[in-house]
Amino acid sequence: MLASAFYLVLSGAAPPAVRSFVMLGTVITAVLLDRPALTMRSLGLAAAVLLLARPETIIEAGFQMSFAAVAGLVAVAEWEQQRATNAPRGMLLRYARGIFVTSLFASLATLPFTLFHFERAAHYAVLGNLIAMPVMGFWIMPAAALAVVLMPYGLEHLATGLLGEGIGVMVAMGLWVSELPGAVSLSSAMPLSALVLVSLGGLWLAIWRKSWRWWGGLALLAGALLAGFAPQPDMLVARDAMTIAVRGSDGLLYFLRKPKDKFAVREWLKRDGDGRDIADAVGMPGLRCGGLGCVVNRPPMIAAGLRPEALAEDCARASVVISTATGNCKGPAIVIDQKSAADGQGWEITLSSPPTAVSVREWRGDRPWVAKLY
Repeated sequence: MLASAFYLVLSGAAPPAVRSFVMLGTVITAVLLDRPALTMRSLGLAAAVLLLARPETIIEAGFQMSFAAVAGLVAVAEWEQQRATNAPRGMLLRYARGIFVTSLFASLATLPFTLFHFERAAHYAVLGNLIAMPVMGFWIMPAAALAVVLMPYGLEHLATGLLGEGIGVMVAMGLWVSELPGAVSLSSAMPLSALVLVSLGGLWLAIWRKSWRWWGGLALLAGALLAGFAPQPDMLVARDAMTIAVRGSDGLLYFLRKPKDKFAVREWLKRDGDGRDIADAVGMPGLRCGGLGCVVNRPPMIAAGLRPEALAEDCARASVVISTATGNCKGPAIVIDQKSAADGQGWEITLSSPPTAVSVREWRGDRPWVAKLY
């Protein structure tokens, strides 16, 4: 425990490290008291300790993925203890089976959180772990431990070179796996409600040991359906009122002109599960642009003006008006000028009948961490 506490401080006490430290302490204590060591109780205790000390970590990807992976592994371990298993007899086969099983179920447990936070899924995690874990276990970790032992004597350089070479090999393996055909697939953004349903279903499956545990599959299915059929915005407007995306008839986002806010554009495409380059997403059918702005001839008509003199004409004929100018505009269902675009910190528009718009500020709500308007 002293060695673990030293590592915890050395690593910066990130949520996964705190979880490992608390679970290790629980396991060691259980072994000393002749009690079951690896159980959901130790994981629950680790979560309680971490959330009491740092409650904000519950919304972090590291916390969610770390606890989800371990919950899945503990559930599989408990399940295998209850049934007769025909484990491989050879040491090498048992080692490979252990990596395969842990990688598979940890990947499945963390998949919803990966999709929610990063909008992408890696399909060859099991292969990556099968080739990388031996390097980690027999090369990198021994070299790291040796470097720490030699550090007080100023001789850590004897081990850090070997450690760096091992890390380089592991990174090269990861890059090779990531470049295989079909290694990664993009996914559109998952709504929070879908993640909550999937999390509750997964917890139900992991915690219970009786036959009713399988009812958690209904929540998993409901969350998957909710994620798959989640509505996507028809139109997005950045805070500069110049970077505008409209969803085409093919379901993809298109930009009315070369976007200025490249960061927002990349995030929009990523959250839409779209792997196109920005240049490939500029322009769409029905778009006409000139010196005063752009018009999308579709029901409802969309006008994006660049100059103040175009505002009056846009207000007279369009249902949705986005303008870099500020002025009075009556008639259209939605009007977003430069000031409202900046104050709203970006907008999401649904081209229903009538069209509706929600700003980032409205979605965040009145929170202490949201900047005030003056």
